[in-house]
Amino acid sequence: MRQALATLMTEETFEPFVFVMNSGDRYEVRTFDMAVRERDIVTVYRYRSNRKDILRIAEICVLEILDPDEPT
Repeated sequence: MRQALATLMTEETFEPFVFVMNSGDRYEVRTFDMAVRERDIVTVYRYRSNRKDILRIAEICVLEILDPDEPT
């Protein structure tokens, strides 16, 4: 999971994706700067909001690739 996450979050290869958590919660990342990875966590900044969510990488069960042309 960590390697897949590192690959998805690089600017050169960025594709929109969704973090799907063990709880079933979903966090959409549409642009490169919406998520910042640190050692064991990812901070996801909400689109058009000042809100952010802090996710534990160990609790991410799926990284779902999105269609970049699909509307938000």
